[in-house]
Amino acid sequence: VERSLLRGSAPGPMSLLRYDCDDGLPGREGGFVLCTCWLAEALATIGRRDDALRLLDNIAAQAGKTGVFTEQVDGLTGESLGNLPQ
Repeated sequence: VERSLLRGSAPGPMSLLRYDCDDGLPGREGGFVLCTCWLAEALATIGRRDDALRLLDNIAAQAGKTGVFTEQVDGLTGESLGNLPQ
């Protein structure tokens, strides 16, 4: 999952795509914040707690000024995409 769908790298923005294929919809697909959180949970569950915390810290740094997240984040630029709030 990480090799195929995780975009970006610390200390820059990171996010996990739902899929990596042309979905026929206009615009670009960003990584979903909730999917990225699920990856962090999975990493913690298998004992990769440092990796999980690094990912969660990265997500937290992407919150807007009000602490609200968009549903998607561009894993390379950190640009907020999609709907609010999450």
